[in-house]
Amino acid sequence: MAEPLYGRLPDLPPGGAARGHAYMMDRLYRDLLGRPPDAGGLGAYVAGLQAGKTIESIIAEFLSGDEFRGRGVAPPPDLAAYAAGLRALGGGACPVPPAAPVLSANDPVAYQWWIEAFEAPFRASLRGAAIAPARMATLIGAAEAEAPPGMIGAITAQSVAHGPILFADGATADLGEADWLVVLPAPCLLADTSFAEILACGADGAARLMIADEDCIGPDGTRRAPWFKCDADWQMTARPRGHDGLLALRRDLVEAVGLAWLRTALGDGEALLPRLAPMVPPAARRHIPRVLTHRIGAVAPVPARPAAPVKPGPGSAGMPAASVLIPTRERMDLLAPFIEDLLFRTWPAPAEIIVIDNGSREPLSRAYLDRLNRRDARCRVLPMPGLFNWAAANQHAAREASGEVLVFLNNDMRVLDPGWLAALVTEACRESTGIAGAALFYPDGRVQHAGMVLRDDGTAHHVMRHARAECRDYEDLLRHRRAVSAVTGACMAIRRTVLSAAGGLDTEHYRITCSDTDLCLRVAALGLDIIWTPEARLMHLELATRRADQDAEKALRAAAEQAVLAARWPEALRRDRFWSPNLAYTEGPPALACPPRWDTLAYGGP
Repeated sequence: MAEPLYGRLPDLPPGGAARGHAYMMDRLYRDLLGRPPDAGGLGAYVAGLQAGKTIESIIAEFLSGDEFRGRGVAPPPDLAAYAAGLRALGGGACPVPPAAPVLSANDPVAYQWWIEAFEAPFRASLRGAAIAPARMATLIGAAEAEAPPGMIGAITAQSVAHGPILFADGATADLGEADWLVVLPAPCLLADTSFAEILACGADGAARLMIADEDCIGPDGTRRAPWFKCDADWQMTARPRGHDGLLALRRDLVEAVGLAWLRTALGDGEALLPRLAPMVPPAARRHIPRVLTHRIGAVAPVPARPAAPVKPGPGSAGMPAASVLIPTRERMDLLAPFIEDLLFRTWPAPAEIIVIDNGSREPLSRAYLDRLNRRDARCRVLPMPGLFNWAAANQHAAREASGEVLVFLNNDMRVLDPGWLAALVTEACRESTGIAGAALFYPDGRVQHAGMVLRDDGTAHHVMRHARAECRDYEDLLRHRRAVSAVTGACMAIRRTVLSAAGGLDTEHYRITCSDTDLCLRVAALGLDIIWTPEARLMHLELATRRADQDAEKALRAAAEQAVLAARWPEALRRDRFWSPNLAYTEGPPALACPPRWDTLAYGGP
């Protein structure tokens, strides 16, 4: 019988028929539909292939389906060669699935396989490594009588010499000769190499504060629900599961804050990391991208992440004046309904709407744009004929706009929530925020944009793409405001002063594909956050106004722009610091990286 769930494929014999057929179908889904396969569809097609169905007939089904045709992309030019390539993929020797997204971070079977394949060998190599001598003290966030069985034993079993074991209710106020204090939320168990990894991470002498990944462990010893953190977003790291997780503090940091305060705050359930992180410069912070603690019991609920208040500015209902900038060419069937949404289904409405017309010639288009210029004082059309350049169009409109906040928008949008603009502008006006991006959805309710993950080749992937809006996937990413490396230019808000400080959009090197990412990276270089907020929700009819980069000329243009981005930002793109090295660089719900990118991290970094 065919294996129905790709997340369970590691249980199959290497090279088995079901495994090979699943590789083929996973690639087919991604190539033609632009998304990972759903479990039901994958299982059905694998069963069909095992029963004798040909890959050619399945390709034909995909090409004739509404989902493929709705994408507006070209089919493979040589279907026979494409089918042969899929068959070769299915029959080849693949020690791990070639597309890591099939190994869901939430699938306990896939996670157990990932532990055995990658974590266990690393731990084995560390047990025999030479570690600089040091002593470790431990502070447990519970009364001594409440420490679960095995917790103390896991500490004393560490290969590194340990000093005092302190408790939240204890009287001992001395670290002894310890160089580091490890603060543990209770109840949890330490991995046997935890102390060794902390010392290896601090071997350069620069680290003062460390965090590490964690998971949960059941009564039978099975591990599940990994919490993979990122290197940069220390605010998100604080208490998304109701606690801080493991913290390692160098002795001088403990002395600066006081052991008594740490004990009291921990005993009261207070979050330590938001208080400690600002006291430590980024260069002295470290993230260990491996699981060092196993939480005992159920996963705590993920509370909403609080945001700093924003001071209202001028504009209706106290919202700072916002200018909406929309490039367009023809397609008034898309633009006209969106303008109506902006004027009558958005509250508060934008102070100004500027439509940048890239040479519309059709009579109906000209008539609509002329009428728009006259119908409402808030609306005006800015002619900009010639070769379309997204960056140049928006930069030109930004110079003409009067608003304190500029909102770049595609013309293929529809409003889902009247408060979307207020939420987006409010976020953009926070002192620490540089750019704010929105939650975008396809017409069928699936996610189109929830922030982007960047790769070293200049490409960007949309987190949670194609997931359902109600999806409660990995760490509830769709529910929480969070910092990311980039957001899409299809909907982003930026203060005029920030755009000016960043030097504006690059109108020379990027026409379409990378100008939004480049702007996000330049704004981040100013020390400001790029924030994705789920409070601003819009529908995006993606690629309704232009085709994907499928022909040779467009593909070359996209590749050239990505190469410029990669050459300009090599360090920022070397690893996305807002994405765990244990998670795959891919679109869709978070998946396990196979293998994890530990070789590029050198025990994390600032």
